Amino acid sequence: MRRRSLIPGTLPLLLLLAASCSVKEARESCPCQVDIDLTAFAEITRSVRVRVGDNRLERRLVTEDSLLVHTLTVQRASLPVWVWAGAGGMQAQGDTLRVPAGIDCDSLYLFGEAADARSDRLRLDAVPHKAFATVFLSVTSGEEDSRPVRCRVWSGHNGIRLPEGAPVPGRLSIPLQGDGQFVFRLPRQCPESELTVDVAGADAVAHAYPLGEWILESGYDWNAADLDDLAVGLDLSSREVRVRVIPWKAGPPVLELF
Repeated sequence: MRRRSLIPGTLPLLLLLAASCSVKEARESCPCQVDIDLTAFAEITRSVRVRVGDNRLERRLVTEDSLLVHTLTVQRASLPVWVWAGAGGMQAQGDTLRVPAGIDCDSLYLFGEAADARSDRLRLDAVPHKAFATVFLSVTSGEEDSRPVRCRVWSGHNGIRLPEGAPVPGRLSIPLQGDGQFVFRLPRQCPESELTVDVAGADAVAHAYPLGEWILESGYDWNAADLDDLAVGLDLSSREVRVRVIPWKAGPPVLELF
């Protein structure tokens, strides 16, 4: 009797079918395909990091790329999904991104969601949200002095917790030195952050100023989905303070801040 052999290419197909879920099997044991659309991130950055549960990846993005929708295979469950960009100088510690001492925050954009991945397939549109505030600080003394102005910004919150983007307690320290015109970035803060700025003018004596209180009095919203920017003017001689909220999409009119 002549033995019949399998048609070429049949064995891989059989193995694939054996590894997948059949109709009779419980669907709870099958994986979920999570499609994450990174198109919105590609408009502002060329590199992103993605985490779905314990699955991680880092991707370079090109707007013409046909693979801006990336698929991850995960076990069925409710899973946190994080996508972030612009955190090159920040330190990742578990589910937290922290600003190291001595530097300001990165231009950090985040997407976070608790995803219900208990179906066969799930699609998510990753929309980036601005998680930092750019501060334009102008310090004047009303005196003719060529010596540089030295400042240091302090805060009790120096990190962001993923995926929700909430502030994390920790010491933030940003040194500034120059002609009195400074630009720096702050991570998301909260009312109890104890945000202050030490300023040493011509007398070389540092005085502490309640930067956080000034910002809150201006009506600034640290809980906004996308953080606005800020312009702060401080006159050391008169102790006059001016704060202006700059809508983040408008961009800073640097020459017309005050």
